Amino acid sequence: MKKITFTLPAEALGNATGAILLGDFNDWNFDKGISLSVQPDGTLAASVELEAGKSYQYRFLLSDGTWVNDWAAQQYVHDAAFGVENSLIIVPTETIIEKVATIAKKVKAAVTPKEEKEPAKPKKKLK
Repeated sequence: MKKITFTLPAEALGNATGAILLGDFNDWNFDKGISLSVQPDGTLAASVELEAGKSYQYRFLLSDGTWVNDWAAQQYVHDAAFGVENSLIIVPTETIIEKVATIAKKVKAAVTPKEEKEPAKPKKKLK
């Protein structure tokens, strides 16, 4: 599972005061709609745990009843049943590079003493 954050610019709200996220991941069920929270920069956002490697269609439903797409969607797909375009996300799978980087960080943390920030200086020889 991957945590995916969906965002909607404040400008997309128009006269609406809020929005919920609906899509394949919650069966487009209004009762399972995910509320977006206002962020410090004014955008609205919600995070969802989605299965890696799968694709999901989704849209935002504004409080005034207007449907809007994700302005930054990876793709848009036509939904013939409703005659609309839905936003589409393909959840990335964890790559080998990400796994190697994670393992390397753990190994480095395990073998590097925390108090040793720079190599020890050689001692001066006494004559």
